[in-house]
Amino acid sequence: MSKKILIIGAGDLGQLMAHHLAQSDDFELVGFLDDTKLIGEQVCSKPVLGGIALITTLFEQKKFEEVFIAIGYKHLNFKEELFNELKAKEIPLAKFIHKSAIVDNSVKIGEGSFLLPGVILDKDVKLGSCVLLNTGVVIAHDTEVGDFCFFGPAVNLAGFIKIAPKCFLGINTTIIDNIEITTPIQTGASTTIVKNIVESGLYLGTPARIIKKVLS
Repeated sequence: MSKKILIIGAGDLGQLMAHHLAQSDDFELVGFLDDTKLIGEQVCSKPVLGGIALITTLFEQKKFEEVFIAIGYKHLNFKEELFNELKAKEIPLAKFIHKSAIVDNSVKIGEGSFLLPGVILDKDVKLGSCVLLNTGVVIAHDTEVGDFCFFGPAVNLAGFIKIAPKCFLGINTTIIDNIEITTPIQTGASTTIVKNIVESGLYLGTPARIIKKVLS
């Protein structure tokens, strides 16, 4: 039986999630919450039910069973705040794994996470809560990804890596084995990380070098 799902955020990411949820028999999308849109506005043929403040009322009315947070990589702190608010209100978060993903039975995936087409997760990979893995992400064995991380398409992680919460890895970023990233970072396209990172900032190039120390 399909679960009734609500998406917080009706922008590009929310629409991407809606597209893939519509192709799954496990979920029934009932609508969106978005403070920037009008009540009743149609997005992906589903209604905007109101702003985020209505979520408790809608949950108590049993309008939905679980929720996804469609907040992109530019607002990961806000995403964390929303997650904590939902947990405090005991509102469950859903988990989506695209049917084309290859996920080993030993993998652990946190609530609220969303895996897009072609993702591959090997032995003993651990994903935190509200992690988004874009198309074609490959993560090798024994690697841990922190809460609220957002990976662009074709990101490749080798084994025994630890990634701090709230990291954004841009398209085609590669990280070699046995690396630790202990603070939130962002990477540009095709960045290659070959040593541990302990300073927050924007990293580019091969090997990666810090370009900007303050993240927006």
